[in-house]
Amino acid sequence: MDSEGTVHSLVWYAAYGSNVCQERFLCYIRGGTPPGSRRNYLGCHDKSLPRDAHPIVIPYRLFFASKSGWRGKAMAFIRSATGGQAFARMYLITFAQFDQLIQQEQGVEEPSHTLICPPLSHIETNEFCFTNPSNPHFPADPKRRLRYGRILNLGSKDGHPILTFTAVGPDRDINPAEPCREYLQTIARGIRETFPDMPVQQICQYFSECDGVRGTIPPDKLGRWLAEEAMNGACVGIPGLFLDGNVTVIGLPQHFNILERLEKADSIRLAMAFCHMSGWEKLESAIKKCKGSVRLVTGLEFSQTEPALLRAWNRLSVTPNFRPRVMTSESAFFHPKVIVVSAPGEKFGLVGSGNLSEGGLRTNIECFAYIDDEEQVRTLAKWFDDLFNEKAQEFGEDYIRAYEPTYRSARRALSKIQRQQKPLEKALAARNQALLERWRDAVKQAEQWFRKPEFTEAWEERKKAVDRMRQLLHYPAFDFSRSEWSEFYGVLELGHLIPIYRDRVFRQEKRLKEALRLLVDDAKPIGERLSAILEQRGRYHISGLRLNTVSKLLAIHDPSKWPVYNKPVETTLGYFGYRPPRGVGLAGRYEAFAKLMRDFMKECDAKDVSALDWFFYRFAQEKKAMK
Repeated sequence: MDSEGTVHSLVWYAAYGSNVCQERFLCYIRGGTPPGSRRNYLGCHDKSLPRDAHPIVIPYRLFFASKSGWRGKAMAFIRSATGGQAFARMYLITFAQFDQLIQQEQGVEEPSHTLICPPLSHIETNEFCFTNPSNPHFPADPKRRLRYGRILNLGSKDGHPILTFTAVGPDRDINPAEPCREYLQTIARGIRETFPDMPVQQICQYFSECDGVRGTIPPDKLGRWLAEEAMNGACVGIPGLFLDGNVTVIGLPQHFNILERLEKADSIRLAMAFCHMSGWEKLESAIKKCKGSVRLVTGLEFSQTEPALLRAWNRLSVTPNFRPRVMTSESAFFHPKVIVVSAPGEKFGLVGSGNLSEGGLRTNIECFAYIDDEEQVRTLAKWFDDLFNEKAQEFGEDYIRAYEPTYRSARRALSKIQRQQKPLEKALAARNQALLERWRDAVKQAEQWFRKPEFTEAWEERKKAVDRMRQLLHYPAFDFSRSEWSEFYGVLELGHLIPIYRDRVFRQEKRLKEALRLLVDDAKPIGERLSAILEQRGRYHISGLRLNTVSKLLAIHDPSKWPVYNKPVETTLGYFGYRPPRGVGLAGRYEAFAKLMRDFMKECDAKDVSALDWFFYRFAQEKKAMK
């Protein structure tokens, strides 16, 4: 084994495959079964989270090979010679964790303390080496070319080496292979976490140029996979208290671990309006390990705090450092959600909307703010201390028994309210949703049309038309001329635009171009963009710039997401019993329509909105001819 100092030295691990996704990578550190995998990882012996993380672009080309990856398909590697690029995330971990990470990647179920990497001093002074301490210039088993066993030295940052690993190789003896959908989606999610400004189209282009994907996965299918991932993980990159939750924390440091902070704290102050056992159980083990002062306050408003929670706190109150209290209705309405923690070298507060419950900490849509400004944390701590010392009350078993009947009565009343509320919620939800009554019939018809011989040629023509329209409009800058605008109107694919509006719209050239730039700005909600353009009082409203034109422009912008809405579409949808939502405005109706059509495209395996538009157009033509 290498020296203890080297084992505990810090290195940057640059992850370019599925480990670029933080949730996936942490299973190698802490243990667990990552989403999409059947394997349970034991993790490293040292389960400390990474000290830091940063994006990095590795100057080596990504490719896919082997058939021992997800679902028996290919894994990600990078070429062992410079050239190309791989989007990656580097994590600051110990050298021992890096070594045990490679062991797990090589299939070892329980990683060993015995290092398989050469000494760190050797790695730092060579461009590459192998996981063969006795002779790092040669692989331990040259026949296992596709084993993760070649360590690459990518330089250094902040005095720590940047390392990654790839196939033993050599490259010339490795045949590319196709990866599965879930694997690519996980890498895409990690890229979006790490490079939040990178559009899905760029990630799609990045994958499509990789050996193993190029020529095996059609670009339209790849685009659908990545669009599906982006839709399912729309809020990715916004950290929460727990990796698998919906709770957002603004300003949270990367790789923040609330349990580690609580366990090592000098003092914990917690004030929560309502407290349930489901929330306490998420924090209990860490708080029990805390050697510092623990002060907890909860409220009894609406009798929401559980008696079981009060009993759990009361049992712990025999410990000198553990002091729970309650607020009663004699004071003003008690409704805070605050945690203040003082730990070695760190003081912070969490202030937000979630109570101490499974919902408040993980499953509900909640929001907290992380505060580490010294003065603000001091003010927050003083607010808590004044509340705790002057208004909160101690309690015991007699107090809990007296409270229990009120709690049970409140629970029955709440259940009754929830039963009465559900029908109203369903009715309101129905108003905001589009509905296709003959869904199965529509899917069957679309699938039949997509199997027709003329479909492939027609779809290719539509794709060329999309490229042509982008060129004419100088997408996404939209600095086109009057003649180019006229030519755009003449392109019949994705809907025939009425020429009478063409010149009228262009008369407001400046507003038109500003409107189109807004329309393709995915950083803004689609409802906000559409309202600004389609509503009469919208900032960029232009008479004659209607939904058929706007939806056609959106389809050009993102063919995987935004369908065209025009007369043939309306005719076909009417045949299949389409019912738009009510009371949501033009923008809301289109947004609901687009969501329904994305589900429809997925169901009938439509290549993109161009294919969907072709089906609508041909079906409407056929029905018209039959009249």
